[in-house]
Amino acid sequence: IFFQKKLIGRVSIRNIHLFQQDAHNMSVFLSFWLSPEAAGKGFGTEMLTRVCQFIFEDLKLNKIFAGVFSENIPSKKLLKKCNFREVGTLEKHYKKGNKWIDSTRFELLRENFLKSKLIKN
Repeated sequence: IFFQKKLIGRVSIRNIHLFQQDAHNMSVFLSFWLSPEAAGKGFGTEMLTRVCQFIFEDLKLNKIFAGVFSENIPSKKLLKKCNFREVGTLEKHYKKGNKWIDSTRFELLRENFLKSKLIKN
């Protein structure tokens, strides 16, 4: 994501499951990064809202999973603001340097996003 020709963030969609056999399918895993300079200015909300809209309306998927470092309070707040529901913690899931870090996991269902007030026209 660029603003005034400067990289301020990124979002990635991975592990796309397109088969309809169970709840884990028709889903995607979402990850994102926003520069500290861009935090608190609405860029994160806009970024997540537009990506979720693309996933649910264009790709017609049913669920988005996301995970953040458990100590990353701003990212957790952003996901909750965008109607993601916290579903649990994976202990010692990431290794950063010599330290193991927990991951807080979130999910967002298509039906909950579509009835939210976040949808952009």
